[in-house]
Amino acid sequence: MSWKGGIERYLVIDELDFKLFHGDTFKIMPYLDRQFTMIFCDPPFFTWVSDSKGDKKPDHNMLSYEIYKRLDYYGCIYLCGTQPQLAMDWRYWARFFSFLYEKIQAKNTGPPAINRKQPRRVHENIWCLYRSKDKFSDLTITVDRITKKGTTKVVKGKPMKIWGKGKKEWRVGVGYPTSVFYGKKVDKNSPEYVGHPTQKPEKLIEELILMATNEGDWIFDPFAGSGTVSTVARRLGRNSIAIEIEDEWIPIIEKRIQVEKTRTSITDFINEDMSDKDYAEITGVLPDIGPKKEKLGDFFKQEGKP
Repeated sequence: MSWKGGIERYLVIDELDFKLFHGDTFKIMPYLDRQFTMIFCDPPFFTWVSDSKGDKKPDHNMLSYEIYKRLDYYGCIYLCGTQPQLAMDWRYWARFFSFLYEKIQAKNTGPPAINRKQPRRVHENIWCLYRSKDKFSDLTITVDRITKKGTTKVVKGKPMKIWGKGKKEWRVGVGYPTSVFYGKKVDKNSPEYVGHPTQKPEKLIEELILMATNEGDWIFDPFAGSGTVSTVARRLGRNSIAIEIEDEWIPIIEKRIQVEKTRTSITDFINEDMSDKDYAEITGVLPDIGPKKEKLGDFFKQEGKP
């Protein structure tokens, strides 16, 4: 990847599997010459629901075009927002993309009611889009990466669904993703909360990443916020590029990425049967004066929290 036009001044982190830019995504994005398997597009929340004159709503005419140029063949976009803004802006996205499915993030709480003619919104919409020119059968996205295969159980005398030839069988232990994510909203009571007002649950992001990418693929997050997408991407062995304009979230992203890097290195040795000598070489702690091996998991839980 090359950086043009002095764009290096925005580069905060430059690692093999992760790059963080601090600045306006519309000024930085045109200089990115990499194609991405997955793009998670989550513009600032208030810009979707406010029509105030001082509101800097992203230009979806330009945004959709820039995103289109950076999406790899047979990759997908997750476009986040609320109604009716998603529907209003769809005319821009429909020029380049086809709609695949919608994921609803249900929340236990939501913003105040807008008026007495509408119910309170306690959910967020996430649209999965793919390039209109791509073949549907060749899309990279698949539920196979997160679906539990389950086991087949033969059932006699019951009107169960027929799964095999001449046998009445039932699949048990099967886990299949659904269109609604029911995880709790990330707030001050959540262990993963880092202070961002619209922080996405890591479990939700994990599901989307697993469906859309394989290990080693590149993910792009043009509105990084607190860096949840890149944090989960590193945990799952994916590469990512993130852009964030707000000063206050840059150190938070840096910390989360560093913690995740440490978490990965420690996890490699948890539950492994190693000698005292090997343990001392890995941790740099002599076994007779340092923490016992069985305490390594506890250390990981304490130090690994964002």
